[in-house]
Amino acid sequence: MPSRYIREGILTSLKIDKLSTEAEVFYRRLLNVVDDYGRYEVIIRLLNTSCFPVKNAVEDEDVKKWFFECVKHKLITHYKIEGKLYLQVLNFKQQTRSPAKYPNKEGNYEAKGGKK
Repeated sequence: MPSRYIREGILTSLKIDKLSTEAEVFYRRLLNVVDDYGRYEVIIRLLNTSCFPVKNAVEDEDVKKWFFECVKHKLITHYKIEGKLYLQVLNFKQQTRSPAKYPNKEGNYEAKGGKK
C-alpha cells in the first residue's frame, strides 16, 4: 500500500461534505488503495476487499452505492478501456513515485502522454 499525504483541505471540502458519512469513509479509504496517479480498477468486490480488508460487514451493494455517490459529487470519475472499467480520483495531486498500474482515459499509463 502506498504512502499518502492527506491534505487538511479534505476537512473543509464542500464536495466531500456533500457525501454521506459512509461514502466519505469509503472515499478516504479509496485514497489509500489507488495508484500514484489516483487510478484503480472498478470491480466492486475488489474495491470492497481492498478498502475494507478486515470489515466483514461491508456489503458489495453498499460499496457500489458509495462509489456512485463519489461519482455524483465529482470526486471520482470512471471510464472503460479495452472492456475493463477503471476509476480516477479527480484532483488527486499526489507525488508520483512509481509507474501507473492502471491506464488513464486515453489508455496511457502516464499522467500525460505516452504509453507504458
